[in-house]
Amino acid sequence: ENASKFFDELLKIKPDNSKAYMYASFSHKMNRNFTKAADYGEQLYLREPNLVNNLINLADIYKNLNLFSRAKEIIEKALFLEPENPKGLQVQKSIAQI
Repeated sequence: ENASKFFDELLKIKPDNSKAYMYASFSHKMNRNFTKAADYGEQLYLREPNLVNNLINLADIYKNLNLFSRAKEIIEKALFLEPENPKGLQVQKSIAQI
């Protein structure tokens, strides 16, 4: 929870910090604040659309939000960029099982 607050504040001060968007998204996901996590992930996606770690994180977030078509779309893009990414394959499998 402290990490989420820290990155929220950091992004108010340095809104151009791409890494902070990733960490903010991930920390909010860990706190089960999936809507806020998706918002940060989407903002990073607009800045860096081919950042595979963000795509995998976003797909997992959308899975948790029960937005399966968006989750599938995002994970397919991630695996197009890195077909053998183990975390990506794991997320894809978890989406397919639902």
